[in-house]
Amino acid sequence: MSAFRVELDPLMEVVSRLQAVAESADRRLAEVDARVAHLGSAWTGEAAAAHRRAHDAAVAGAREMAEGLAVMAEAARSAHAAYSAAVTANLRMFGAR
Repeated sequence: MSAFRVELDPLMEVVSRLQAVAESADRRLAEVDARVAHLGSAWTGEAAAAHRRAHDAAVAGAREMAEGLAVMAEAARSAHAAYSAAVTANLRMFGAR
């Protein structure tokens, strides 16, 4: 049998950090979108269109990253719950010490 160990507190810290980064990214994206929308109302032409395309591509990539971080946070949260349940079951089976 291989040795396997999970530190639950650091795992929960990872969950918190992933969530915080994802939420921060969402807030920043909303701020940037608002600024670009305001800029777009006064800026026209080829440069404005090129900027808008570049902005849209960057935002799509950033949103994908934020969604990926949220998925990772949920996976880590699920792992934490499963490992916590395993600890509880083992303590029940073998007696708490």
